[in-house]
Amino acid sequence: MGLQLESGAGNGASAVITDDGRQNTSARSTSRLYYQSKEGTRGYSWQSLTYNYTAADTILLVKNTSTVETLVIHSISFSGDTTSVWHIHRPTTDVTVAGTTVTGANLNGLSSTPALATAAADETGNSQGTILYSATVLANTTYCVTDKTIGTAIRLGTNQSIAVDVVTVGAAAVCSIVGFYESESPVGA
Repeated sequence: MGLQLESGAGNGASAVITDDGRQNTSARSTSRLYYQSKEGTRGYSWQSLTYNYTAADTILLVKNTSTVETLVIHSISFSGDTTSVWHIHRPTTDVTVAGTTVTGANLNGLSSTPALATAAADETGNSQGTILYSATVLANTTYCVTDKTIGTAIRLGTNQSIAVDVVTVGAAAVCSIVGFYESESPVGA
């Protein structure tokens, strides 16, 4: 028989290490959004209502106003009634947000902690900056960018924004941005 490790909690629990130096384990993987919503009550969703859009319209923009935490974008989904190219971009400057106000909804219904962000649908105060992701989306099809593509790589510092633009004119578009706040660790920490 191999080595046996015992719990330091005094509860009699133990783990067996086999003769070939292995331990049989079971694991699960849960996203950081889950933990930030559950334990930190810091997960949010911003949702535009469906509206009639023009060409090169910013469907939804979210600006991080926290001075101490980074807003990490988990996923972005969008849809329109015309086939079009959609752009996820970082506006060129500190945006003075203008448009239809969107309030971030806390994903943890037990928390009343508000999002430290300013957001707007049909946003008109930004200029398209660096395009981070583009996709051609068929009419009446929902497209989602998640942490499997570039989701959690999009990180917004104080007064930085993320925006979603549609290139073609249409009559009905909708967008949702989901993210969470976290304190930054130094690179390599």
